[in-house]
Amino acid sequence: MSDKKAMWQTVVVKWNFVDRLCGSMPMSKDLVPIWLKSRMPNQKPDNARPMEEIEHEVLASIEETEERTMLGFQSDDTGYWVRGGNVKAHLKDCANQIKDVVGIKAFRSKIASKIYLDEYKIYLNRNGGVIQESDGSFEQPVHVMTMQGPRSALKVINYVRQPQIAFTLKFLKDKEVGLEQIKQLMEYGCVHGFGGERGMGEGRYEFEIVGE
Repeated sequence: MSDKKAMWQTVVVKWNFVDRLCGSMPMSKDLVPIWLKSRMPNQKPDNARPMEEIEHEVLASIEETEERTMLGFQSDDTGYWVRGGNVKAHLKDCANQIKDVVGIKAFRSKIASKIYLDEYKIYLNRNGGVIQESDGSFEQPVHVMTMQGPRSALKVINYVRQPQIAFTLKFLKDKEVGLEQIKQLMEYGCVHGFGGERGMGEGRYEFEIVGE
């Protein structure tokens, strides 16, 4: 029997956010199905969870608010968390942006099939404890086109300041995607930003890889 341990390399990755990490989860249960559908990949992975199961989990992890345009974080009895799938989606997006820089064809699809996160829930930490409430919120205008023509509205965005997250990253030992390529992903990603309002420069982080 082959040694499965030799197939994988495992490291712990830590992200320290420079300033604000903005929530991107709609805090209205009516909007969750639309939000999830907009983030579905064109091709469903073989091991993907059923959409109904994900929708049930999201609905159970947010608190209904009267403000239909409020964006925040998923939470449970422990505190705020982000899904490991969101982190992987971030890395895939980074791979798509830098594929020509690193010179790897189909870099995004290689990241999708060759790296995995152990954690489903990744808790937001600060000063040794899990964050349990937002530090504040701000309003951002939204411009949409409706049947009645262009309309403007406001969205309210909850944020936390300088949180940290840590997750376990497992990747195949091969010549195409290794530790150097993962570092390149995060060198781009830490400037690109993670979470909501990246276009405003939010969600930037510094990273550390433990156990190289």
